[in-house]
Amino acid sequence: MNNTLISLNSIQFSKLDWEDWKLQYLNNIRLIAVIKKFKNIETGIFSAEKDTKMYIPRYGENKSSFWISCLSKKPQKIKLGKNLALVRLPAIKIKDCFFILDGVHRLLEIKPKFIILDYIQLSKNQCKNVLDLHNTYWTEIINKK
Repeated sequence: MNNTLISLNSIQFSKLDWEDWKLQYLNNIRLIAVIKKFKNIETGIFSAEKDTKMYIPRYGENKSSFWISCLSKKPQKIKLGKNLALVRLPAIKIKDCFFILDGVHRLLEIKPKFIILDYIQLSKNQCKNVLDLHNTYWTEIINKK
């Protein structure tokens, strides 16, 4: 067996609609938001590239503790890794940035070369209903024209 060659003819990922996105991710992520107030949510799928702006929340002293993204600290920027691995993660798209909602351990431990983002895009008003976006960094991006 040749360990230096991997041949994939095709891998396709479909965009999830809002109902499927909620079923797939909502019960498994630490999103503190008033979901009932989300109306007409636009969903999308994106294959991260070298210059994609992806962020994860910063944790408190204990990684199992709550995120500290509500403070003024800037979220942690994530880059594509070098390991031949693919992960598909939920995110919120804000302007040209992605706030990753789950899979932090996969990103930090596996360091995948391929990241597929299942994102929701919220309006400026809907962002107010997401507690994780109430910090200086995200407020500046949301209010940028």
